[in-house]
Amino acid sequence: MYLCNLNNWLTSPKIGGIRRQLPKSRKFYGMRFVLGVALLLTAASVGAQTVDCTHNVWQSLEACGWPGPTNTGPDLTQCPGGTLTNNSGSTTRTITISTPGTVMSCQNITGGLQITAQNVTVKNSIISYDGGGAGGSGVININDGGSATVDHVELNGLDHTHACIWDEGVKGSTLQYSMAAKNVNCHDVNDGIFSWWWSRDKNAGAGSDFIIQDSYFHDFTENAANGHIDGYQTEGATNGTITHNTYKILRTPNDVTVSGAGLDSAIAIWDDYNQSTPTGLTAGHFVISNNLMGGQPGFMAYAEDYSGPNGQATENVANSAVGGNSLSDVKFVNNYWSNYYASCVGIYGTWFYRGAWTPYYGGPTDLWNQSGSLRSGNIVLETGENIDTGGPTGCEGHNTSPPPPTSVAAPAAPKAAPR
Repeated sequence: MYLCNLNNWLTSPKIGGIRRQLPKSRKFYGMRFVLGVALLLTAASVGAQTVDCTHNVWQSLEACGWPGPTNTGPDLTQCPGGTLTNNSGSTTRTITISTPGTVMSCQNITGGLQITAQNVTVKNSIISYDGGGAGGSGVININDGGSATVDHVELNGLDHTHACIWDEGVKGSTLQYSMAAKNVNCHDVNDGIFSWWWSRDKNAGAGSDFIIQDSYFHDFTENAANGHIDGYQTEGATNGTITHNTYKILRTPNDVTVSGAGLDSAIAIWDDYNQSTPTGLTAGHFVISNNLMGGQPGFMAYAEDYSGPNGQATENVANSAVGGNSLSDVKFVNNYWSNYYASCVGIYGTWFYRGAWTPYYGGPTDLWNQSGSLRSGNIVLETGENIDTGGPTGCEGHNTSPPPPTSVAAPAAPKAAPR
């Protein structure tokens, strides 16, 4: 059991490592934010309080060192007068940013952003957008040729938008990422962030070269795109870093139910379009490290060749998902997987696995713990069980991968507890 002193955290000049000022009012999630802090302050006033960061982490994310509702989204101390300027309009409108180097800050924006320019910065803002439920819609849509840094921004898809950030951008000479998303509070979308490339894009590998860090993904909806919910998804990106985020894979309260849809995963890395189109690129080169993941998806993580030899992977049909594409160099390192909402972390397990799909069984085509791809230091938070070689005990895919060979230098062991 790992205990955090809530009183010390609350009286610190920084909350969750970020100096903050409480807003007088905030739409959508603002009321939850103010009430939540009020409850914590009430508890602290009784005396020094402790938080169980092993079994009750989801009630105290920030106190336990994880991104949550109060240390992501806009930092109002960085805004004039500690307030946001309203940028009002229809929830379905889009604002196009076509000037390189544009900075948008301290705004409460109604409507989505279409970014076509390089090195755009959006920070300390709230953006609320209704994408009409369309696939490919994003509260922020980084177009082919654009690139953006999204820092301390709350993104609300209003239960009718595909992704908080739809990344179809490309890195440039100034910003070495297509997208850098940090301290983002993402909610009420179908997929948190989606990296995408397809044949109409002028730049091979659009949607690649990105970082997602210190962000909070929660309260998803089936009411957009195909209804299949993922915290992060790609069907062919390369060169991605996903580090120190919180993925709470649950649906928003009173969500619309869509037939055939549901909670899929926190992380879904597939190679479907890039190579088969082809661009000359293969999916891979991902590092997923030091994240907290929980909820009720089928499996918490996917990393597989999605194409199959006949262009389609078919569940429980031998060899149907071992086809012509390649997914390699996928590293899951020092992540905490929570069984608070589902005993197997996901409903069925942690890592997607299908015994019939030899020889990869639903893993990357360079095999888990064999060469480029690696699982190391992955722990079930509540039990301490290491799951590098498969799902938790008693769950699908348990102990289905060999340990790393001695020739592979595993990354450093995780810290004793998240703080």
